[in-house]
Amino acid sequence: MANFYREPDRRQRFLLPVDMADWVPDTDLVHLLLDAVGLMDLSAFEEHYRKRGSGAPPFAPWMMVAILLYAYANGQRSSRKIERLCERDAGFRMIVGTEVPDHSVIARFRKRHRGGLETLFVEILKLCHAAGLVRLGVVALDGTKVKANASLTANRTSKSLEAEAEAIDSAEDEMFGESRGDELPAELREPSGRLSRPHGRPGQRTRVAPG
Repeated sequence: MANFYREPDRRQRFLLPVDMADWVPDTDLVHLLLDAVGLMDLSAFEEHYRKRGSGAPPFAPWMMVAILLYAYANGQRSSRKIERLCERDAGFRMIVGTEVPDHSVIARFRKRHRGGLETLFVEILKLCHAAGLVRLGVVALDGTKVKANASLTANRTSKSLEAEAEAIDSAEDEMFGESRGDELPAELREPSGRLSRPHGRPGQRTRVAPG
């Protein structure tokens, strides 16, 4: 008897415009973060860009703030991983749409606005605590402790979060240079190149000649 499967059509075109809000459950933290960031005073962040000259328009400060808050709330510190999530993860895509910042842009924004971000972390955690979002764990920011059902090893201060993120980025910069580190080699980026490579049987290891 033939088996019938439900298989994805990866090249299916949408006949109607896509609303990214449909991709993210209404229970996701991203909705609260976007609303909260929309109410924040980000004038200190925006002031930096008023002093800039000509060139390509910068990413909106509110978007960059929301990216970092959402990333840290989900345990992500690496700017490279955050960039990748902005491409692939529905929650992050809810924030950025099609405007995906490069990992170097994310790292520079974090360093430039470190003090301002620390203040926003405190406000966001107070809001999350008031909303009963205990999944964020126990987080201490500048002496403000938000209690939740989590191990004490989950404690973080805003300064330690920033220091950890910078340390990760520095190590990955040394390892990957300007690249993100997860890119396919040039010869494998086209289907013809991938299919022309020798493959063993499923479960069989491909032997590589020494040297």
